[in-house]
Amino acid sequence: MVKAFYGARLICDFSFIDWLVKQPQRDVTICHLTQIKASSEQHRRTHNLILNSEAKKCVDNEIITAHTLSMGFKSRDYPFPSDGDNDTARQIFFAIYLADSSPYKCNIFTSPEKVDVYLNNRHFKGIPNINVYGGSNAMKIIDTYYDCFKSAREASH
Repeated sequence: MVKAFYGARLICDFSFIDWLVKQPQRDVTICHLTQIKASSEQHRRTHNLILNSEAKKCVDNEIITAHTLSMGFKSRDYPFPSDGDNDTARQIFFAIYLADSSPYKCNIFTSPEKVDVYLNNRHFKGIPNINVYGGSNAMKIIDTYYDCFKSAREASH
């Protein structure tokens, strides 16, 4: 099995999935995410995550099937009591929680329109190991990680 080291964990929200399914390369991107998730040296099968609440919204709104979503992202429960936190704050807290273990960084993927909502959230201020990428910028990270996977696969032969 190929193992690759990736510089940050990946989490996504409903807005990213909604944006992704409208892109012509969505199937290829889901396949790339599958390879990244399966090959992570640090977090095999749990490198790419989506909160259960976000996954449920995706499936309930019929933008993607649960099976297809699970190919690219593992669903996880929110690890803290939810004291009325909004969706954006929950994503940020989840990213901080994940960045407490190797590789000590986390990227939040969202839609291009929602990037500023994260960046302007009071909980996001001053957190250096969390990044937010929207739309095509998130795709560039996925492509970079997939290239890392391909290099590791070639090196293992």
